[in-house]
Amino acid sequence: MCETIAEGFSPLFCPTPPFQGLRQLTVSRLASADFNSGSTARLGTVSTPQLFTHAAASFLDTVGVVIVLSRLVHFQCLTHNRIVVRNMRKSFLTLLVALAGTACLAIGVAAPRVHHALSAKLPATDSNVSISQGALGPDIKTQSTGQRVIRFANNPQAVPPFLVNDLDGDVISTAAFRGKVVLLNFWATWCPPCREEIPELIDLANRYQDTLQIVGISMDDASPAEVKQFATRLGVNYPIIMGGREIISPYGGVPALPTTYIVNREGRIVQKHVGLYPTFIYEDEIRALLDMPVDASIQTFEDTGQIFLKNAALATALPGVEFAGLTPEQKKAALKRLNSESCDCGCRLTLAQCRINDTSCPVSRQLAARVVKEVAQVSSPSPATPGSSPNN
Repeated sequence: MCETIAEGFSPLFCPTPPFQGLRQLTVSRLASADFNSGSTARLGTVSTPQLFTHAAASFLDTVGVVIVLSRLVHFQCLTHNRIVVRNMRKSFLTLLVALAGTACLAIGVAAPRVHHALSAKLPATDSNVSISQGALGPDIKTQSTGQRVIRFANNPQAVPPFLVNDLDGDVISTAAFRGKVVLLNFWATWCPPCREEIPELIDLANRYQDTLQIVGISMDDASPAEVKQFATRLGVNYPIIMGGREIISPYGGVPALPTTYIVNREGRIVQKHVGLYPTFIYEDEIRALLDMPVDASIQTFEDTGQIFLKNAALATALPGVEFAGLTPEQKKAALKRLNSESCDCGCRLTLAQCRINDTSCPVSRQLAARVVKEVAQVSSPSPATPGSSPNN
């Protein structure tokens, strides 16, 4: 199931399989979003028809699973029960089809209203829009200058090296990327936002073919031959490699697709985008890194886990974690525990990494609060006993 969050500019993305059961549904997030707050809400780059399509597809996926399960149950039935089960299954499927039609109709009616409500909060033209959202990606904000903002890490780390063969059998090496801007795009054939993004990447590869290198890293369980067939059908003009553990691990995992890492000409990762973004965001960054004219200002930030989760240890603040009331020593002790203790939500990350990677995770939020409370209690000086003196 793919998600989109109405918090600033939040693009559509697909959780990778190990993380799919750990994310909240889009509907619950939209229901809790504050559209009257100062930040502008927007459903990524998804138009009303796309919203309808993705929602309907997700519902029909669920129906498909139930149908498969019903077939499996049918095959396990005893002989004398098959007639009854067959009739029950027909009635059940009829009910599912009716529910699907009702849900799609409701989505069709609600989507224009949501789109209208979101559009009312957006500027009329892109000339009044600028881009800024900490380190992770862009947020839509109105500025009188109409100038966009590009953000790059001021402590960029070298791209994890790899030497592999792409789907055509050619050798792909990170060492050969020096001197070019590189987009490392983690994607999958089953991911709708990934498929929608491919034409944008093809266009960028065509227009900046001498100075830009795009590498698609497939997260598919399908065979390389199947992925190659898919890429050929879409006219992909950049190399694609299969994402194995040795490639993914140095990044701390890839919990959502598409995820794109921006690499400068020195081979260092300066930005990461999770989800589907408009082409102009990538193009602004590409042009800035190539020292080409761009209608945007450039700002820097320190990577404290926004790009590489291992840098969470550098963070002095974490999303949703309240350190107020702690002494500097207590805060240091709390951060040390948050960077060493694991989250129980199933993400296999530390508490600090989970807070950065998924700010909506209620498990890491609760555990982090408990850590801060315990540190405050343990580190607090015990009250002095009446009549005692420091010399005793």
